[in-house]
Amino acid sequence: MSAMRWPVYAWSSGADMHLWARGGEDAERAGVYPIESWCLEEGWAGGLSMPQALYDELVVIRFAQIVNDGLLTRTVRRLRTSCATSTTPIGKRARTAGALA
Repeated sequence: MSAMRWPVYAWSSGADMHLWARGGEDAERAGVYPIESWCLEEGWAGGLSMPQALYDELVVIRFAQIVNDGLLTRTVRRLRTSCATSTTPIGKRARTAGALA
């Protein structure tokens, strides 16, 4: 699995999940910024890797919060809009499969 949701790139290498974010002014306007300035030398704000099982647990916890706070519809609409204009493979697959219809 891999996905790009500007400015964050996420991918799984099997046992681990990796998240990396681009740096720069556009990313900062999107709310992604470096904690350490050295990260920007290569255009990345930073990243992390974690066991896939831990990431899965965090996703479930966050999903429960989104549902509890009544934000699911708004989140899906925002993602649908993003995928509708995306030229990435995940965006194309979502449009083709009607995954977010």
